[in-house]
Amino acid sequence: MADGAAPAPSLHARGALLACAAGVTFSFYGLLYRLLETAGAWHIILWRTLGIVPLVLLAMYLVNGRDLWRVAVRSRRAGLIAAVPLAGAQICINLAFAQTTVGAVLFVAALAPFGTAVCAWLVLHERIGKRTAFGMAVALAGVALVAGSGVAEGRVLGFVLAMGAVVLIVGYNLVLRANRDIEMLPSVAYSVVITACVSGAVLWASGDGFVLPVRDLVIIQLMGAGSLGAGLVLFTLATRLRPVAELSLFAQLEMVLTPLWVWLGVGEIPTPTTLAGGGLIVLALAIALAPSRR
Repeated sequence: MADGAAPAPSLHARGALLACAAGVTFSFYGLLYRLLETAGAWHIILWRTLGIVPLVLLAMYLVNGRDLWRVAVRSRRAGLIAAVPLAGAQICINLAFAQTTVGAVLFVAALAPFGTAVCAWLVLHERIGKRTAFGMAVALAGVALVAGSGVAEGRVLGFVLAMGAVVLIVGYNLVLRANRDIEMLPSVAYSVVITACVSGAVLWASGDGFVLPVRDLVIIQLMGAGSLGAGLVLFTLATRLRPVAELSLFAQLEMVLTPLWVWLGVGEIPTPTTLAGGGLIVLALAIALAPSRR
């Protein structure tokens, strides 16, 4: 290496940066959701497909070049398996946003790294560090505060939907990590196609219609390609470089930033109990992500 040249980041550092970038990207979804005027949850799930699928195809081409088709065929089975829980999680999260505050939903969803870590330990035999385990315990206390606040306010359905999303996200993370040697980006495209089919059927059966104002359609594309799609691409790439339990903790930046953007953008302020729980989650992140002495 030439003198003065900056050393290339390690694979672990690159994985952490990708996961953090995914968390920041995800964090704008809640604010964009609240800026919509007419669209409901099922409209969002349907129309964001237009933005996510082209983005994923572009990312696959940039990563794999002319081998795109061969890679997609090779990963089709694992990609379809991963797409099912990811599609379910996307539906649950969007429906939960309509039932309770964005902050409450995202703080409950912070359970996902803990479930992922435990299941990865049981199924994939990935080690859980002592500091990570302690951080998880602290964050679990924070999530309990948030959940208790939501139940006390009568927003039980929002809490149940958020918990359903947690279970499904854990399943998706495990499939990703178990297939880290296979290109899993197609799973993102498969998942949004599944959700589009489900939401289209619901809208048709309910008679709510498919037409939306141009403003709402533009915001939905920002949600699809700009927030969710780009975030899923970054996180999926990161799973090649670090254990998925650790990456899920890095991605929890979303839980910290999303309520902040929603508060600054539309004035939606979480309850004091929700903020207290969020504070514990921030503390847990600081514990889990603090640099080692080594």
